Amino acid sequence: MIPLIEFEGLTIPGTPTGGADGASGWFFRELTGWRDLTDDKSPINERARQHGAHGAAASFRKAAAISFDVAYIATTEADLLTAHDALAGIGADGPVPLRVTDPTGTTERMVTVSGITVADWHGRTYGTATVDVLARDPRRYSIGDAWSTTRPATAGTGLVWPAISPLKWPSTGGSTGRITLANRGTKSSSPLYRVYGGYSGFAITELASQRQISVELSVPAGSYVEIDTGRRRALLDGQSDVSRYITSREWWDIPAATSSTVQITLTGASVDPYLAGMVRSAW
Repeated sequence: MIPLIEFEGLTIPGTPTGGADGASGWFFRELTGWRDLTDDKSPINERARQHGAHGAAASFRKAAAISFDVAYIATTEADLLTAHDALAGIGADGPVPLRVTDPTGTTERMVTVSGITVADWHGRTYGTATVDVLARDPRRYSIGDAWSTTRPATAGTGLVWPAISPLKWPSTGGSTGRITLANRGTKSSSPLYRVYGGYSGFAITELASQRQISVELSVPAGSYVEIDTGRRRALLDGQSDVSRYITSREWWDIPAATSSTVQITLTGASVDPYLAGMVRSAW
């Protein structure tokens, strides 16, 4: 399978489309940096009177520089120039998604465009360009990950005694108030949680580490608080920053090839509150 690039709505296959005689449109010729491990940026503290340097507790990676060379086969020179203008407009005002599909699936980075260099077409209907982008977060992420949901912990109704044949078990089995998220990748990833109202506060506890994120804020039914563990913030309905209402900030990531189970605890619960969670696998 030849990889496919999707660059802010522009689909760029690895080979020209339409066959040798009628080929047209974009295709890319080379992609570099997509699967690289970027340099470690942890400071090195040399030992004064011993060999080597002091040990590092963690490794932090630099931003990822990615480049790809593209070409466009046009029917007219005007068609070529219009395509070049469309390409040069991508990312002009801010970060854009860059996706690559290969035999292992589709992964994505948010990138800023460092520059797009268009080669001289010299009156021809065939042109080339080089696209250089920078991913501030060097990790590649899965796309289309499903959300897991749970209601607050409740006991099941059980079987009513005395039992009369034929036995009929109730359909309400209760809820554990827990969800488990799995990171299938090779690098750690930050989960995202949403707690839907109504309630006056909540706590999300990561069971393995007993770390906790707590929020004291009245949220009505129909609204939700989003906990972004990567950005270390809370948003109301995905818009208003309500991080000042976080009372416990024991953030966590989900390590590579690992799952994480959390439990939701609510105060002042009303109507039908519930927890939703999602993590994107990272490479």
